[in-house]
Amino acid sequence: MSVAGPVHAPESTDTEDGLAADASGGAPTRAARLTTAATVVLVLGMLVSFKLTGRFAVSNVAQVVALVLLFMAHPRLLHPKDVGLLLLGLGSVAAAAYSVSAQYGYVIRLEHTLFFALVALHLVAMYRVCRDRGTARRWPRVSAGRSRWRSS
Repeated sequence: MSVAGPVHAPESTDTEDGLAADASGGAPTRAARLTTAATVVLVLGMLVSFKLTGRFAVSNVAQVVALVLLFMAHPRLLHPKDVGLLLLGLGSVAAAAYSVSAQYGYVIRLEHTLFFALVALHLVAMYRVCRDRGTARRWPRVSAGRSRWRSS
């Protein structure tokens, strides 16, 4: 009967994307856990619309916390070309606010503009996580546009 040596945890196969699991396919990395936590916080926060003050609600706090978690998971998340996407999102918000203001006489509110600016930032950040950080590689692909759910 032989006595085995000390058992060591498998080395991490973490890459720059921060989403890889350890060599045994076990626990996800810190970045993957934080990305998941950001998504859960955002979704659960949307369900709680309790007003804190004025138009500021618990869901807005969750929105900011989710963005902070996302940027903690991926510190260099946004690329320089993402500035164009953000400007497009913010330009769309400004155009929509002006259109509604001109058509219905509503006053453009700073709170609404900040909310939609955070939404635009979150959309661009999640787009970048899914595209560049290997998230798409973790889900089975539908081959050649044919879905197994589609009846033929």
